[in-house]
Amino acid sequence: MTDDAFERLEQDLQAGGPEAGFEWLAQKFRQEKNYPLLLEARLMKKRHELGMALVQSEPLADFPTEKQKAYEECFIEAAREAGSLFLADGEIARAWPYFRAIAEPAPVAAAIEKVQAGDGIESVIEIAFHEGVHPRKGFDLILEQYGVCRAITSLQQYP
Repeated sequence: MTDDAFERLEQDLQAGGPEAGFEWLAQKFRQEKNYPLLLEARLMKKRHELGMALVQSEPLADFPTEKQKAYEECFIEAAREAGSLFLADGEIARAWPYFRAIAEPAPVAAAIEKVQAGDGIESVIEIAFHEGVHPRKGFDLILEQYGVCRAITSLQQYP
């Protein structure tokens, strides 16, 4: 972040407290399309609300039991938000890790349904066909992009 950003964050913190600071960070990261940092800002805010260290240094299993569920729910919402923003930007490959982490492949499958073969399709085929998010569409993309021989070979290797 630039010096201006730190000054703005400090002003928001002084004017509105931590809540305002976290919200400013979230807006900044959303505007910059820095969705991984948006997720981190959301999680940092939740750790603050739970009275925990702002930077997570221990696994979720080590959190106090009463705080695990609240943090896990926040993680799911933050991952869904980041993944959805990547999908809105047409970034299926960047969205998939977020939805995979929360076991919600449906939004990615819906996005894959609309994809056409072309340059840069390899990562979408990997997600659709090999990772099983939308195997039928993945097979169609292989067939369209690479032809019958590669499609048959891929189908023979499909579990």
